Amino acid sequence: AMWTVVPGTQATNSSASMAESDIRESASVAHLYGRKFVACESMTANGHVVGAYTFYPGNLKPTADLELASGVNRFVIHESAHQPVDDKRPGLGLGQYGQWFNRHETWASMAKPWTDYLARSCYLLQQGQNVADILYYYGEDDVVTSLFAHQHPKVPAGFNFDYLNKEALLQLVGFDGECFTTPAGSRYRWLVVSDKCRHMSQAVQQKLDSLRQLGAPIIDERRQSMAEALREMMPDVAAADMADLRFVHRSLTGTEIYWLNNRRSEPRHVDLVFRVAGLEPSLWHAETGATDPVSYEIRDGQTVVSFDMLPYDAVFVVFSGKPKSVSHHVEEARGGARLLTLNSPWTVQFDEQWGAPREVVFPKLMSYTDSDDPGIRYYSGTAVYRTTFNLRNQGDAKAFLDLGRVACMAQVFLNGHDLGVLWKEPYRVDVTEALIDGENQLEVRVVNQWVNRIIGDEQPDCQRRYTHTPTKFYRADSPLLPAGLLGPVSIVTFAEP
Repeated sequence: AMWTVVPGTQATNSSASMAESDIRESASVAHLYGRKFVACESMTANGHVVGAYTFYPGNLKPTADLELASGVNRFVIHESAHQPVDDKRPGLGLGQYGQWFNRHETWASMAKPWTDYLARSCYLLQQGQNVADILYYYGEDDVVTSLFAHQHPKVPAGFNFDYLNKEALLQLVGFDGECFTTPAGSRYRWLVVSDKCRHMSQAVQQKLDSLRQLGAPIIDERRQSMAEALREMMPDVAAADMADLRFVHRSLTGTEIYWLNNRRSEPRHVDLVFRVAGLEPSLWHAETGATDPVSYEIRDGQTVVSFDMLPYDAVFVVFSGKPKSVSHHVEEARGGARLLTLNSPWTVQFDEQWGAPREVVFPKLMSYTDSDDPGIRYYSGTAVYRTTFNLRNQGDAKAFLDLGRVACMAQVFLNGHDLGVLWKEPYRVDVTEALIDGENQLEVRVVNQWVNRIIGDEQPDCQRRYTHTPTKFYRADSPLLPAGLLGPVSIVTFAEP
């Protein structure tokens, strides 16, 4: 299991670090015994600590990606209580526990791009065999989540590993003269004996001795660190800066699949060296299903791939097919000039059944929480923003609509074209094909979380309660969440390479 990781809040069950060990142990079992799926109770939350109904895909993604990085390839989302009626919302739940993933969530109608992201990521990470260089034998003294709850094995950057226990060591592991092997087809370059090993049974000692006699490379951390032993070895993935960068490698005939995750809250450029040659790389984006060519250079039995990553980004680098050349350069779009900022008033339509007026005009964008109208201040649900703007033809330049800050999700329509759901930063979408020369009609459907309406129902002057929750999560003085389209909204152009 992994509970939702919320920066700046205190975990109430296992820490994220312990959860990583818990998941990697289960994933290791799947790899060693040849099981395709690694399922995990995912994104659990205690509403009394981290805030009930505060979650949406944009702040859930870092937790989901950390699960993928630890070996998960099937999400079991916690929790999804059945909602038998329509007039009690948010509705039933498992006491204080969530993250309340059900049809009464405010963003349920916009959830498909999020579940598509999870599904595509899992599908690719179910293909072929997992690739890990190191079998990490942790001994007979304690369990993984006790030994490595707060400090993981000191595996050098660029190498991946699976945990190994006594039973699997004795029953599964062999050596073919090149790699450690298992009957399921897993292969490992090194076996590491943890420095946590205090007691070693005779059977284990005999098995290690027999492997050594076959010439198997065994690193004993009680005598030598992994960093020292692997100093001259080629990692699976290397970069000048591997900090806050996670990867998973799956291999199948003729194809190598790498999943890369930027764990930083800021963008970064990466020049990654992969232990792959003779195959052409491309970028695959699980968020959209799109694939892109990527800059690369094949040299010395490795491939250097260069690309940009967004904050908390996750992408696949897929190697397949014979490369057309030993190097390829993809020109990046130039510019990023702000062409137009939309400062015109916005007509905003609310759903009256949740206490808001049917329609108002916002002279400028603001959070609902700044409104003097309590129906708007405490509004939760979907609001429809409409405005118009004039634009001249931009020639060959690509144009993007940048919504600035959104709390928390948005679906964009331009001149009747559905441009999809934006569920995380940056809230930006390509509008090149939808723009027209002259007056453009823009509609943005924005959804915020349940929190504000629940707090509104706790106000002493509240005449009607709109929400129903399984337990009391908020008081009248609980802080409201920013809500709505906050902007600034602009049109940004990029010149084609």
